[in-house]
Amino acid sequence: MFSVLVIESGAGFFGRRRLFKTPRVRDVRVYGGLPFREITTARRRGKINREAVYAAAGRCAGSMLLPEGTAPGGGISQPDLSDYKKLVFFNTACSLLRSACGCGVRGELLIKDKNASAARRLGIAVPLFSDIRVSTSCPEGYSRPIESAMDEFGAAVMLGESGRAAAVIDLDSSPERLICGGEIFTAGKLILPSACARLMPAGINTIEFAGALCLINRIHSLSQLDFSEIYHGGKTLSLSAASELIRLPRNPVGY
Repeated sequence: MFSVLVIESGAGFFGRRRLFKTPRVRDVRVYGGLPFREITTARRRGKINREAVYAAAGRCAGSMLLPEGTAPGGGISQPDLSDYKKLVFFNTACSLLRSACGCGVRGELLIKDKNASAARRLGIAVPLFSDIRVSTSCPEGYSRPIESAMDEFGAAVMLGESGRAAAVIDLDSSPERLICGGEIFTAGKLILPSACARLMPAGINTIEFAGALCLINRIHSLSQLDFSEIYHGGKTLSLSAASELIRLPRNPVGY
């Protein structure tokens, strides 16, 4: 279970003072997963009452999503949700490649993923290229997905780099990148399903909220999301527009 901090700015003076001393706590139910705890407080002289927020959060104080401009501290810390962004970017990169080139491209796709962040989704990449390689510092995280790829597709996914990749999904760079046909794409905007978007408090980062729902509250369907937009050369593109920039041969091969 995670918590979310909400800063109330619309209440009157006495309402804000009350929230500063005693934050309002509400456990929000999430269909298909665990609830999260919403903690509403107010600022006084530009600061929040960290001791009161910490007490209100209880065991959720160590996994609290914070609005922009509020830093961790005083026992309050944010969860590391970087794996979720990598996972969504992996999905998006595979969708772009599928849209641009179809499946069975004769060549090599290299996945750089040192922490095995996207291992669970390896199966969506396997049909795209004749050869798949994974560069990772966590081979045990990929062992079962690689076995599944062999069982389902008859495809032998190799570990390590060959230097011959036609496309690279680089989850280890910051930001994550898809490099293909001389073009470089990075993550853009994420749109949540309406059922989740309705629950997201104002001021909270969308990717962090989705990541907490997926990785902490076990809303596994969110592991399949794509970014709705992607960056290329400093410009924002739709996925369909981005896919038109990728030039790789459509050359189906068997597995």
